[in-house]
Amino acid sequence: MEKQFSEENAGRDNGYAPGHTNVSDSGTHKSYNAFVIKPDAIRKGQLEIVMAKIRAGIRDFGQIVATRVLKPITECDVETMYPLLHPDGLQKAKNWLVGGEMIILIIESHLPSAELFSRVSDIKGPRLIDWSAERLRRGRILDGSLRDLLPPPGEEEIYAKVVELILAKREDPTIQFLGEQKALYTFYAQNLVHTPDNERELLGLFQLAGFSPQ
Repeated sequence: MEKQFSEENAGRDNGYAPGHTNVSDSGTHKSYNAFVIKPDAIRKGQLEIVMAKIRAGIRDFGQIVATRVLKPITECDVETMYPLLHPDGLQKAKNWLVGGEMIILIIESHLPSAELFSRVSDIKGPRLIDWSAERLRRGRILDGSLRDLLPPPGEEEIYAKVVELILAKREDPTIQFLGEQKALYTFYAQNLVHTPDNERELLGLFQLAGFSPQ
């Protein structure tokens, strides 16, 4: 059963080591991971399709067992979400996230923890900035990963300009974008969704969700 967590239960340290697999009373092995639906996905009307794709993506190996909405996101939330980011990267994340709304989904699975990390990451997909030139030019794909949903409907012209800048930067890494170009280059930096890249990040998401595996 999927659990909804209240504000007062959020942020506690439950002491769970996410790299360890739990064993239930029935002797079944369980592992856990998470998806974070970021403010840009919610703000741009992509929540319904993102949720549908997550549920479809995990159907064969897991289920959503807890959901937590964070609104507004605080600086402390971002620090807990990204415990290993260097200061510059952490400040950029705060600039994009603080004050917005995000949804944390906790996933339970029978898969080993390492495999679950990999499967969840595959559903998320690579960052826009890491797409090949061919993939960038294709634009939005509905039957791919979550990040293949970029650009959202109505942003095709902006997306085309972003692609030009990404490819220019790839051709000449020394280029420095300023003003409007800098804003465009980072326009899709949130990439709709996040999944933890390591156990420290996963533990931080458990803490934010007030979740303790049973």
